[in-house]
Amino acid sequence: MAKIELINLNKQFGDKFAVKDQNLIVNQGEFLILLGPSGCGKTTTLNCIAGLEIPTSGQILFNNNDVTNNPPHSRNVAMVFQSALLYPHLNCKQNILMSLKKTELTDKEKEDRISNSVSILNIQDLMTKKPHQLSGGERQRVATAKAIVRQPDVFLLDEPMAALDAALRQTLRSELVNLQKKLNTTTIFVTHDQVEAMTMGDRIAVMNNGKVEQIGTPIEIYNQPKTKFVAGFVGSPPMNFLNGTFIHQDNKNLFEINDTKDLIEINSDLKNISTFKTLAFRPQHLAITNESDFDLKLKIFGIENLGKELIIICEYNNSKIRIITEKTNYKINDIINVKIDKNNILYF
Repeated sequence: MAKIELINLNKQFGDKFAVKDQNLIVNQGEFLILLGPSGCGKTTTLNCIAGLEIPTSGQILFNNNDVTNNPPHSRNVAMVFQSALLYPHLNCKQNILMSLKKTELTDKEKEDRISNSVSILNIQDLMTKKPHQLSGGERQRVATAKAIVRQPDVFLLDEPMAALDAALRQTLRSELVNLQKKLNTTTIFVTHDQVEAMTMGDRIAVMNNGKVEQIGTPIEIYNQPKTKFVAGFVGSPPMNFLNGTFIHQDNKNLFEINDTKDLIEINSDLKNISTFKTLAFRPQHLAITNESDFDLKLKIFGIENLGKELIIICEYNNSKIRIITEKTNYKINDIINVKIDKNNILYF
């Protein structure tokens, strides 16, 4: 397994920077998630690590060795793509064997490696089948076996579950994490799905506009987002935002919302609080109340029933505010009063 370090990495296509001043360390044996929207540079970063793209500038180090300009085959990296890349005319065992064609292993060593990878992924009964006879999940398991049979130092996965149905994705999430812990191989997993990121990674690197905005454990990213982008991208339903101005009046810290001029009293001893322009809170930190002491009056725009809970989508000041509640006696166009949990407010 390898420790990977990216130093001032840049990848430019024409005038556009796909990756810009990227600095990142992936520890030995770590499962790191590259999370971000389409076009943020996560796949390009992965391709540079694999050697499929040569950086415009910067360095890529494997265990302190510079591999920036090394060809892919010399890096001992295995990669699984969004679509399972299998040869349609070969059966599954022959497909897996193709990863070992250019090695100096004996036939017995190749057979042992294939047997081991097939056993780990529990796909013994698929070996004589061809790709067109497999389901999407089965094809991805074979593609994963095809990658790990090489016993790579680095395992790269580029949105390998994006084309699968929700139930299968949920099953494969736990299988991939379990596999990575068994192999203890340094793994980088690219996704735009924040649920995958939160449930799978040791750490998450949230990317935007070609660089990492924040890196940390899933709990750190969720509870302590450093930027408004990270706060809005991580979490389902997404974070609620109100734009306005912090003021001090009558010995109280207040937030005056733009346009409506509604005032929300806040509990905060932050220094320079007047420099913050956005107040943020998650849907579970709002409570619907019948008391006279409330923070916002909202009109219900939509209701999403998830069975164990409701997500109520409300209109306020030309934006949408989401609330998680267990109550079911609400209808679209109802007017409700809500109270914000002041201990769980973030400021940007």
